[in-house]
Amino acid sequence: ASDVYKRQAEGQTLERWIWSQRLAACALALAAPEAAGRSITEIAYGHGFSDAAHFSRSFQRRYGASPRGYRRRALAAR
Repeated sequence: ASDVYKRQAEGQTLERWIWSQRLAACALALAAPEAAGRSITEIAYGHGFSDAAHFSRSFQRRYGASPRGYRRRALAAR
């Protein structure tokens, strides 16, 4: 909970913090070999996103790569 308060004090709203945590969880799932059989949309929906296009745009803004490209690079690096 203290991290939430810290983020709010830094000017990040609770809503933005939640979206940030969801994107981070998706990034971890996309990089996990055990999740390689799950579709990107399934991963996004499983972490609270309800629109695949919105997820993809948000992910690309945050990580500088499409979810597909991020997954490909992460799995190739293992």
